Amino acid sequence: SSLQPNFIGDYVVTRPIAAGAMSWLYEGYAVTSEDKLSLKIGFDEVLQNPLYRSCLETEMHLFETMSHPCLPKVRERVEDVLVLEEVQGHSLLSLLNKKGQFDDKQLLTVFSQLCDLIASLHSAGIVHHDLRPQVLMLDDKNHVHLIDMGLAASDQQPDPIIAAGLGPQGDLLYLAPEQIQGKRGDPRSDIYGLGIL
Repeated sequence: SSLQPNFIGDYVVTRPIAAGAMSWLYEGYAVTSEDKLSLKIGFDEVLQNPLYRSCLETEMHLFETMSHPCLPKVRERVEDVLVLEEVQGHSLLSLLNKKGQFDDKQLLTVFSQLCDLIASLHSAGIVHHDLRPQVLMLDDKNHVHLIDMGLAASDQQPDPIIAAGLGPQGDLLYLAPEQIQGKRGDPRSDIYGLGIL
């Protein structure tokens, strides 16, 4: 905060919204138009580590090429930063901590969006591997926004996590048993994660 405001190209970066697996999501705005937006910026450690940088590149590619109502639209990429449409709302984690639980109607609304999102990812050959309430935002219209795909794998690209032989990646509370055993998951792992959510 002592460095605010920070500038990236034609954009001002303000306060952090949430941390993902490989990056922070920040609030920001365009200098010329003052349009509000969000910026996805890799952690310094990620940008310096070739393995994690590769994961961040995969994530950025997925956001740039995938289209779904639960994924924020990419305005542009400025080097290692994705400039996204403004992401509003609060993380599911903060909402659950505040409310305790959702009522049945809200739960059905949220869960049906998540199922549709995950089905779309799977049909595109993508496994998320890290579904957890910290990377899901809910706005005041009960619209879900997925803000992180840092551990995702696509069958269209080499998987850096498999190539490096890394063990379990993600939050142990939401990992499927095969992921906890050190294996890379498949679509069934995401379905397990949905069940835990």
